[in-house]
Amino acid sequence: MRIKFNPTFNALFILSGLMIFASCGKDKKSSMTKVTTNTTPQIEQEQQVDQGDYRAILKPLNTSISGELTGTVEISIERDDFVVQTKVKGVAVGVKYLQNIFTASKCPEASLDVNRDGFIDIGESTASTGSILIPLDSDISEQLDGMDYGPISNNNGSFVYRRSSTLSRVMADLRAIDPDPRDLIVKLPVGEEINLSGRVVMIHGVKPSVSLPETVGTYAYLPKEQTLPIACGVLIRQ
Repeated sequence: MRIKFNPTFNALFILSGLMIFASCGKDKKSSMTKVTTNTTPQIEQEQQVDQGDYRAILKPLNTSISGELTGTVEISIERDDFVVQTKVKGVAVGVKYLQNIFTASKCPEASLDVNRDGFIDIGESTASTGSILIPLDSDISEQLDGMDYGPISNNNGSFVYRRSSTLSRVMADLRAIDPDPRDLIVKLPVGEEINLSGRVVMIHGVKPSVSLPETVGTYAYLPKEQTLPIACGVLIRQ
């Protein structure tokens, strides 16, 4: 039997084929779009800026009472891990030492003793160090939690401090609303990353029995013996 050619049927068949092909192409394109428009998580973007190891070599401040201490502060950021380690030698025995990362990039010089009392207190030092960004205390993920904590030196006049958190928690706190813009502790400006390289680290603390002039200042509710700077270093990316 001879099959007759039907132009109408043939046109419909071709049209259906084109529609199926177009539909498949659209689905494929839609699927590709979903893959390529998947945004990278915020923490991944921060890692590109802040990933790495940072190290500050500490030098004595207020040497009339701090002595010739030595030490380092090391910070490692690997993916979402944020780890801080401090090693200090040559300090007084049995003293609690506070530690802070500041916003600026220069350690204090003797000229900052503006009241000429023989000491650079924490208030005077901020002219070069800026404000406190990250207190290295019992909880480095939040500025105000555990801020009065500090490692206590052993019988050899040394201490080791180590704390860790996640970079995402640290950044979330640094970008939160500042509960008290008038104090010495500040948040990151909008859009700014943590940018550790070039920031100052200071160690604070002397024996409570040390006689300091009334002109030596402090901050918050802390005794001036706990906040007097005794060492400073600038973080450098390794």
